[in-house]
Amino acid sequence: MTCPALAGERGDPPPATPRNGTRSSRAGQARLEYAATEAENIAADYGVAALTGAAATATAFRAAAASASRLHIAAHGVLNPIQPAFSRLLLGPDDRSDGIVNLYEIPGLPIIGVDLVTLSACDTQLGRRSVGDEVAGINRAFLAAGARTVVASLWTVDDEVGAILMRRFYENLRAGMSKAKALQAAQTAIRADHPSPYDWANFVLNGDPGAEILP
Repeated sequence: MTCPALAGERGDPPPATPRNGTRSSRAGQARLEYAATEAENIAADYGVAALTGAAATATAFRAAAASASRLHIAAHGVLNPIQPAFSRLLLGPDDRSDGIVNLYEIPGLPIIGVDLVTLSACDTQLGRRSVGDEVAGINRAFLAAGARTVVASLWTVDDEVGAILMRRFYENLRAGMSKAKALQAAQTAIRADHPSPYDWANFVLNGDPGAEILP
């Protein structure tokens, strides 16, 4: 089983802010101090190398998406409430891409059958309500592309606490918990040390809740 983990980092760091930094601008995003460690720890648990720093490009993300069974993205998420199709994930640039992954591009990704996409980024559950009464957000775009399950956020993510929560989530998965139970257990553990719902309640699971694998 492969679990590529990417940690996007871009922009000159302003004073410390939550993982989202600013909702509308590509420049001036807060530096993600814990994203690389988050990705490296999760990737190590699966015996693969994380893509961090200059290696965490949008080009590398598209290539990893084609072969991954699980995909973890720790990066800036930017909500565009006026034009949701331009909500985006900010990864690294290279000579083939500016590093921006817009919502409208995601349904065309070759990820049919990917078991789990984790969007450890801000506001990835949010969007505009569509005619069919679904909220058109980045999470829905990954489901439309073929992902079985998407974990996404309802608001800005505290960089440090988010990294701890994600590590526990994957530890629970590897222990045999279902995806839904693994997230719930991780949130319960975080709540013990960080009782504010801002810290533990921001991530939700979309799609297949998974099955528990008994030891």
